[in-house]
Amino acid sequence: MKVDMSPKAVRERLRLMDELWLLSVKLMNSKKVKVSKTIKSEYKSIITCPECGFQKEEEMPTDSCVFFYECENCKKLLKPKKGDCCVFCSYGSVECPPKQTGNDCC
Repeated sequence: MKVDMSPKAVRERLRLMDELWLLSVKLMNSKKVKVSKTIKSEYKSIITCPECGFQKEEEMPTDSCVFFYECENCKKLLKPKKGDCCVFCSYGSVECPPKQTGNDCC
């Protein structure tokens, strides 16, 4: 196989290599952004009492589940709904940190 080594052909190959390199950098950067967004977790959630509608922002633990939560307003004891792992997954505005990152909870 004979390769054209004329200055024009070499410049064209170098230009194409530069384009490919820039595209690969853009692709790697876009994947980094997506990964960092999926890994970042929120640690505050607003729990809404199903009995009285009272809402309160609470800090979520990262290393344990909250199975019981007493409403400050009506004193009802909240428990996770069937299929949920904790009260944040059932009554919170944000799921618990393990679920946010795609891991099993408790």
